[in-house]
Amino acid sequence: MFLGLLCFLPTILLLLLLLLLLDGLPGGNNGFFNNNCPAVQIAIYAQMTWSMMFNAFLFAFFFTFLAKCENRSIQVVFADKLCINVKNFSSGRVIHDEQQKVLSESEDDDEVFQNSGVCVNVRCYDIDSAFPVVETHARIYMMDKDMKLHVVRIQKPNDDLGAMLYPSLPAEIVHHIDHHSPLSPPHFVDNMPFCNRSHGLVLRAADSSTGNRDEIVCPVCGETYGTYGRFRRHVRYARIVERQDGYPEENSHLGLEVPDKIPTITLDEVRQYMSHTMAEIIVVVEGIDPQVSGTFQALQSYKYDDICWNGEFEPCVKVKNNKFTVCMEAFHRVREPDHEHDVSSEDSSSLLDCQEDIEKASLPQLETKIHSA
Repeated sequence: MFLGLLCFLPTILLLLLLLLLLDGLPGGNNGFFNNNCPAVQIAIYAQMTWSMMFNAFLFAFFFTFLAKCENRSIQVVFADKLCINVKNFSSGRVIHDEQQKVLSESEDDDEVFQNSGVCVNVRCYDIDSAFPVVETHARIYMMDKDMKLHVVRIQKPNDDLGAMLYPSLPAEIVHHIDHHSPLSPPHFVDNMPFCNRSHGLVLRAADSSTGNRDEIVCPVCGETYGTYGRFRRHVRYARIVERQDGYPEENSHLGLEVPDKIPTITLDEVRQYMSHTMAEIIVVVEGIDPQVSGTFQALQSYKYDDICWNGEFEPCVKVKNNKFTVCMEAFHRVREPDHEHDVSSEDSSSLLDCQEDIEKASLPQLETKIHSA
């Protein structure tokens, strides 16, 4: 406040001087308003311009200090637990132990490789829908025990599109642990046959499966393919042509050995690897405060003890009286693997009771309930 008053003092003195000079000095002299005083006129103009710019900067500084847009990060909350499970990419459902055994014995391993995998799941929510956060996007990092930070690619929402979120509803952030992921055992990259290396880039196997790039390289002709299924069809067709034309087996597709099974990453292998290498997983949700156009970040850290293996988040959103309500107690709950997939009637009734409490609660009460849950 003293600094603000001090910056106005030169302006007040200058105004008094101008009033004196406008009235004229004794003897009829108009002072520096004569034609032979350009230096004084330029100095007064520069001083007035500097005073206005400094006052504008000071006002913006105090406005930003009072706005404190970085404090908006408290309204973005994260679930207490991080879930790592096996998911079906098409339906989004968790594949439990018995279904995982069936998939491991499936003959069409390329179909299993493309449509299912071990995933990291994080849940977040913007609790203040009256003042929503805009332009929200997410990032995930993994800190190993050597204190090195690794970037973790996000599959849902797609980080190729900015990993944009709509946090006014509870949103899940999903990372697929493929052979490029820093959460997968490193020997999987070496055991992937005919797979092109990443050369230090942070890649996703899903990009190759969907045709964004090709990572399976034929060692005979150099053609590249997105999946092992396409690569095997290429080898079968090339063998028919080469056998018909009488090609020798050496240095041709006829002598190329293609493995029958593709190594897949299992949940137990990920658990064993992360227990020895992972220090923490850091989730960053970044957004913009629309009132002052200020950017802020909400961060959440998960240690190994915060991971729920093969679990999934319970439903926490319900429509009631044409309005959706969110139960913050159910928001933090995780369904263990031994529970049934469908929500029981007891869970549904407790969800409704919790929603009624949330509808009646004010924002400060809601924050207290979140931190105590």
